[in-house]
Amino acid sequence: MNTPAPPPPPDLPVPSVPVYEPPGLPRLPELGELADTGHGWVEIVLAHAPAAVAITASVVAVLLVRPLLARRARRARHAGARMVTVLAPAGLDPADALTGGLRLWRDLTGTAPPAWRRALFGPPPHVGVEYRLTAGAEPAVRVWVPGGIDTH
Repeated sequence: MNTPAPPPPPDLPVPSVPVYEPPGLPRLPELGELADTGHGWVEIVLAHAPAAVAITASVVAVLLVRPLLARRARRARHAGARMVTVLAPAGLDPADALTGGLRLWRDLTGTAPPAWRRALFGPPPHVGVEYRLTAGAEPAVRVWVPGGIDTH
């Protein structure tokens, strides 16, 4: 026996829930309302999304690759590092010694890399200078030179 289906229930009214909106503040529109307002910001965002993704990926790549390049450059400098001892010749004229010292410092400033290379590969290598002055021994200057700087 087939019984007829019961009639659908009548549409019940949905109770109204009051929404609190603080006085003096504008109501924030919902996402669907923003797309329908005609301002077109959604279209603008979607149109520029590929460029934004490319720029973000580039920045992330630079931030990830830069430390690796700096570590590689640092290892290369440490691999070829050496100490050069400069002895003063016998009977050295102080004026000649001053000229040689000025030449040394002038040549060391030429080893500094340009700003873009410092930004990409990290700070330049350090050159350590040690003055050895002991009683009864010849005065000597030791220069700790990183790899990549010619000592001849």
